[in-house]
Amino acid sequence: QGWWTYEYCFPHSLIQFHLAGNGKTRDPTHILGTLNGTTSPTAPNTVKMETIRLKPSISPRERREPPSNHLTLQQYLGGGTVCDETSQPRSTKMRFQCPLKWKSQTETQIVSIQEGSLCEYEVVIQSPMLCGHSKFLPTIPMGKQTIQCTAEN
Repeated sequence: QGWWTYEYCFPHSLIQFHLAGNGKTRDPTHILGTLNGTTSPTAPNTVKMETIRLKPSISPRERREPPSNHLTLQQYLGGGTVCDETSQPRSTKMRFQCPLKWKSQTETQIVSIQEGSLCEYEVVIQSPMLCGHSKFLPTIPMGKQTIQCTAEN
């Protein structure tokens, strides 16, 4: 997202940094959330996640819901770098979805990063790895349909 670069190491941490000077120096660097130093499990098949359905926002520009209204996995990361404005640790809600074009999108990618409140982030990651479970497959809207009415006696 422009000036910032993001590094997500599943399931441990999300880091935001700027590549300065020669493109190799990270300055500044902020941990947006982490499981490191907590009692949260990080071993395969033990990471704490919840299944949610995102609610639509008021305006299409701010929409946080996939058009198909499909299910999303959510992970919470807390204990990030202390925010100058709030004096609280940064935190992030990581949201994982099967992409709408899951048959052709083969790579996992971050599709949006929002700062909903000061130093509280929401990240949407689309991954075809979720598409192996039918609960997470998107349902594509059918588009325009014709309804034909007939009168009966």
